[in-house]
Amino acid sequence: MKTSKTYFYVLFLSLLTPLAVSSCWAVGSGVYQTWSWSIFRLHGMTFDMECVVDFHGVSYMITVFIVSSMVLMYSVFYMPSVSNNSFFVSLLLFIASMLLLAMSKSLFWAILGWDSLGITSFLLILHFKSWNSTKSAMVTFMSNRVGDVFIITSTGLLSISQSSSMCLSLFVLLGATTKSAQFPFSAWLPLAMAAPTPVSSLVHSSTLVTAGVFLLTRFNSVISGLEWLLVLLSTITLIYSGLSAMFEWDLKKIVAFSTLSHLSLMVLMISLGSLYASTLHMVMHATFKSALFMVTGAMISVSADTQDIRLMKFPCGSLAMQSVTYVCLFSMAGLPALSGFYSKELMAQTSLTPYSALHYLVFLTGVLLTSAYSVRMVVSLSKCSPMTISNQHLGITSVCKPPTLMIPVMLMGGSWSSVLVCTSVPLSADFEYVTATSSLILLSLMVGCLVGMAFAKDFTMPLSLRFYNKWAVYSILEGLAALMELVTNSSLCDLEGLNLRVAMLPSLSMNRLVKWESRLVVQGFIPFKLLIAVITTVLLSLW
Repeated sequence: MKTSKTYFYVLFLSLLTPLAVSSCWAVGSGVYQTWSWSIFRLHGMTFDMECVVDFHGVSYMITVFIVSSMVLMYSVFYMPSVSNNSFFVSLLLFIASMLLLAMSKSLFWAILGWDSLGITSFLLILHFKSWNSTKSAMVTFMSNRVGDVFIITSTGLLSISQSSSMCLSLFVLLGATTKSAQFPFSAWLPLAMAAPTPVSSLVHSSTLVTAGVFLLTRFNSVISGLEWLLVLLSTITLIYSGLSAMFEWDLKKIVAFSTLSHLSLMVLMISLGSLYASTLHMVMHATFKSALFMVTGAMISVSADTQDIRLMKFPCGSLAMQSVTYVCLFSMAGLPALSGFYSKELMAQTSLTPYSALHYLVFLTGVLLTSAYSVRMVVSLSKCSPMTISNQHLGITSVCKPPTLMIPVMLMGGSWSSVLVCTSVPLSADFEYVTATSSLILLSLMVGCLVGMAFAKDFTMPLSLRFYNKWAVYSILEGLAALMELVTNSSLCDLEGLNLRVAMLPSLSMNRLVKWESRLVVQGFIPFKLLIAVITTVLLSLW
């Protein structure tokens, strides 16, 4: 079975060399090359497909190929019991959708790849066919469908008028923020951790969640004028996800919240105009986060399937697993000489010069929180007691091979990529400014390390203070439904005899609200009347 599946990742590994060469050529020459060909003609109508090759698209494709090849190799060893090829076919369809999104110049083909991502990710999360995975898959699918509605609506507006408008910019921005899990659409990413570990490593760490970031980068000119909204949403997501990761003990959820934190940093850089720095951090984040997810799955497997970081165990003699884990965590924290440090340094150098001190403070806060929860994970995992590998875990060394192959990228990829990017990005020549910027970043790293070591103690955050429990967009939809019902004097939602009335909202307990939301999502019910009413209200207000 393993031999029959090796062609999956051999195919992707064979395509890395020409993509790497084309990436160096695209960065060095700063070209923007497009190709167009006709697919078919029908009754005078011509369907053309246009592909674009630039730095952002090629970097995104290289990231997809590197991560997907390692994940496919990892899946062969991690899930040997998968007898059919449906899982691997779904992975390949997901990768093809990512490539279609990265190469598309027109919004039509980008939407085709965008919509395929939502369908294939739903199938991948639903692989285990359990109640938890079904609920998580429905939450992810419904959340992404909200973003699809905004993107399709923006396409319709663009077909009516070729000029950019505030309404078009708002819809593109909202559609991208749903896929990148920005506030208030952040609830689906922690819930999607119910998927298999290879799916989390590929879909929820480096590809699907960065699709929204890539869309914002590619169509950056469309969202001009709404940069302040991007700054606001990314700041809220950055603070909430960092604090949630500091108080969480579930290992996969900590990694999920760290993904939210880094995504908010990328969106913040896009809102400030630093597209190259955001793309570089996206590539670096994809490498160490996918490797971290792979090692996390191996640790959970040898720790009797527990996800509590306080109960984790390292196998005796597993030097490769420990090395990959600590290198990934230190790179995520942004320690010097690792890939995360170079991307964060480029962020500070390229985007924060002409802006106010408030933006700089938000960026330093993100650096502090990132280093804090990374060091907290290092300290917590260093307390793990070693264990002897049982017979059913004898193949754990083979599982660690794919993430081990990504260590050179985490050690040297940041310096190489920063040199390539710096040839196209003008940097400040002021020695005092560069020194002050680097010193502030290092100071934030040191303070974050101290905070992380202090938070590595065994205490739990009260339920009333768990920020991510209040992130679900369905609570916002319920409040809007009650408001619209008050205005229109008609019920928008009726579920098992439960009418949403304004007078009932204060009496609803949190447990009852969570049960209502779960039932609402799992049964596939979406308040389309509410969505249409909100869109109509926005259109009339912007008319």
